[in-house]
Amino acid sequence: MNFKLRTITLAAGLLCPWAPCVTAETLKIASPQPGSWESAIPMLGQQQGFFRKRALELEIVNTSGSGETLQAVISGAVDIGLSAGTVGVLGAHARGAPIRIID
Repeated sequence: MNFKLRTITLAAGLLCPWAPCVTAETLKIASPQPGSWESAIPMLGQQQGFFRKRALELEIVNTSGSGETLQAVISGAVDIGLSAGTVGVLGAHARGAPIRIID
């Protein structure tokens, strides 16, 4: 490694504590009921900077119900679905859908 490249690498390392070094990962969340308790958790966490501190950027997508939320999760359009309904999720899982229940 030549001297110039070492100097640039060292300067970038020293500036890192004052500048965000990690790019935030985007997490898509489907919520069927805007304003409900389940959707309030990610919204409040985002407003308070909880997710930003952990290098997460939330994209909250409002759906028109639990069926649409479940379809979005199964298709891979979103990463997490809120309030999808236990019976619907268990039925989709029994049919081989690539989903998991997070408690």
